Amino acid sequence: MNNTKFQNQIEMMTQTSNDLMNKEIKDYLHPDHTNKEQALVLVSEINDQLLERTLKMLQSKQFFDLSKHLQCLQQQIATDQMIQLKEIHARFDHLKEQAMHDLTGDALNDELSKLQAQRILECQLVNESVTRLIPEKESALRQKQEQNFFKERKELITQQNGVKRAQIVAIMQKFPQEKAIQEVGNKMIKRIDNTTDEEIADLEKEKEEKVEKAKLRIIAENEDELQVMQDNLNQAMDREEQLMNDQLETRKHEIMKIKKQNLDDRLRMATGEMSQEQVAALKEQYEKEFENLDSAIRSEKQQQMNKMRAAMLQRRIEKERKRKLAEQDKEEARRREAVHRMNAGMAKVFREYIIKK
Repeated sequence: MNNTKFQNQIEMMTQTSNDLMNKEIKDYLHPDHTNKEQALVLVSEINDQLLERTLKMLQSKQFFDLSKHLQCLQQQIATDQMIQLKEIHARFDHLKEQAMHDLTGDALNDELSKLQAQRILECQLVNESVTRLIPEKESALRQKQEQNFFKERKELITQQNGVKRAQIVAIMQKFPQEKAIQEVGNKMIKRIDNTTDEEIADLEKEKEEKVEKAKLRIIAENEDELQVMQDNLNQAMDREEQLMNDQLETRKHEIMKIKKQNLDDRLRMATGEMSQEQVAALKEQYEKEFENLDSAIRSEKQQQMNKMRAAMLQRRIEKERKRKLAEQDKEEARRREAVHRMNAGMAKVFREYIIKK
């Protein structure tokens, strides 16, 4: 499903949903209707249903996009592999022609055997290199796509909730004297704002988990090993989180103590100068500051934990990558040496044969 087709389907669904909503709320918006606030409930429910359907469509589109990009990547890797193998065969075919031109008899047979052994080894090394490269390239692709998918879902949720909010505000403005509509509408608007932030936070968490899993696939041999790596990472992060909780709790306690002292000082200095309403407003202001402080500390903690987890994961990947690379280099050197010894042995046997002749 391409983007144009997807957008057209979304627009059609939105238009159908709006037509249904306008039809459903028409009677409730009549000046004489006694339950006008029910129109707000219908607006909220119909928009929520629309968002649920569009998210499912977007999920299907994203699955299709990922499958398409993975298929293109595999085709590109296969093409690159074929080109490298053709270059190897062309190089050894040229060496073979030179040998057939310059040598004859047993010397020719000996040289052709050497070239064939080297050709087979070079092809094997290319195939193994491609096999090792596939997880890295697929991981990079999955990470990129997850970032794009998160952006698309975030934009869709923000847009749809924004439309729902605007429709509720429009009804509230149409009946500014209706107390029930104003109360219900304000509660809905507050819930929409909070829900949007929560949904985006959940999306962010889901994206980070999928990106992390894609990174681990670079070094994990199978799903069981992948799960073990994730479990080990979680255990390490649990220990770090406990240490951070203690530090942030101490910091929070110190700041709260200072703020409460400031509040007490202001109230003491303002004794007799402030009305009860002003004192209540001042206390409410500080309560909001306390809540904001708690929220800011939680946010800071989450950001630090995310950075710490990403750094820990990257160190693990680099360590495992270096270990495997060292093993691969060692194995490649061993196999090249084995081919060299085999060719040297064949040459020795040939020389001994010539001397006897």
